[in-house]
Amino acid sequence: MRETALQAKHTGGLPPLGFDVDKEKNYVINESEAPAVRMIFEMRDAGYGYNTIRDTLHQHAYKTKLGKPFGKNSLHEILRNKKYIGTYVFNRSASKSQEGKRNNHLSKDQENVIEIPNAIPAIIPESLFLEGSGKNE
Repeated sequence: MRETALQAKHTGGLPPLGFDVDKEKNYVINESEAPAVRMIFEMRDAGYGYNTIRDTLHQHAYKTKLGKPFGKNSLHEILRNKKYIGTYVFNRSASKSQEGKRNNHLSKDQENVIEIPNAIPAIIPESLFLEGSGKNE
């Protein structure tokens, strides 16, 4: 998997909202899901909180990749995912805490993470990702 990650290819599981994977395992933008991603970042950048963003997505009939309504956790994961600015990231999340509990919000040490800028198509500009980072979290 590490070798696949170093090539910025999909390593398995469900791709993030706004992306699909082609037969060569490359990320491609899913044009029907990408508007929801852009809306999330633009609303967060404008100062809206998770509840307002979630309600607006619901009003526009947008759903998560699994076809479920958005919640605060799904919004949080989208807002921290660098793939949306074209940066391929692999091995960021520690799957379990020190107590053995599952926790996808934990990050591994930076030395274990693979990050490759401009490796996949970007859905949003980097300035939109960075400008709003940290708001409403």
